[in-house]
Amino acid sequence: MNQRILLLPWGAFVAFTVYVVAFDGFSPLFVLLSDGGWGTQVFVDLCISILLVDFFIYHDARRQGRSPWPWILGSFAIGSIAPLAYFAFGAGPKVSSA
Repeated sequence: MNQRILLLPWGAFVAFTVYVVAFDGFSPLFVLLSDGGWGTQVFVDLCISILLVDFFIYHDARRQGRSPWPWILGSFAIGSIAPLAYFAFGAGPKVSSA
């Protein structure tokens, strides 16, 4: 698959995320997570999804001789933006085998 196809949705999602954080901040997120079962269910579901993608990234990057850790740690810091970047831009710099 042509990775450039993913640049448009990645850029749109990053722009939307920046917009939401700039205008709403983070406090509505915490209200959503503590406001009943659905917020918690969606949060847990997203965490499971990110972990599954991180598992794939770990094995895919290692198979290519690249470090998976920037992408995995990025997924914990900025959510799905990091895995989307992995798929859109590739796995980053190659790790030298010394």
